[in-house]
Amino acid sequence: MKFTVYYEKPYWIGVLEYYDEQRFTVKKHIFGAEPKDKEVWDFTLYTLPELLNESAVGMPLQPTLQKRVSPKRLSRLAAKESRGKGIQTYAQEALNVALNQRKKERQVVSREQKAAHAAYKRQLKIAKKKEKHRGR
Repeated sequence: MKFTVYYEKPYWIGVLEYYDEQRFTVKKHIFGAEPKDKEVWDFTLYTLPELLNESAVGMPLQPTLQKRVSPKRLSRLAAKESRGKGIQTYAQEALNVALNQRKKERQVVSREQKAAHAAYKRQLKIAKKKEKHRGR
């Protein structure tokens, strides 16, 4: 699990990347103004568990061999990661997959609401028409 906070104009954004069993999942949280240490700490204590419990779409993982990494290389990798800005490409793909799924769900719900509203208007029109011809 990795939590990265970075600045993307005009907001500070936190990205949580985690692996569980067979998939890689990414969650994004917008802080707004630059978060203080206490705000990040409160986020990890209270909001983060809620984010983890939400159902999320994950990218399937390709199994990789875990080799032993020497301490020098490990420190270089840590320094490189701390210098890096933003999130990984794989994390961006996972965010896009989740975004597209939410978009499709929203489109389905919107389409159903439009159909229900159109049916309601049609019923009103029919009732109004019957009311006009009632006296004849």
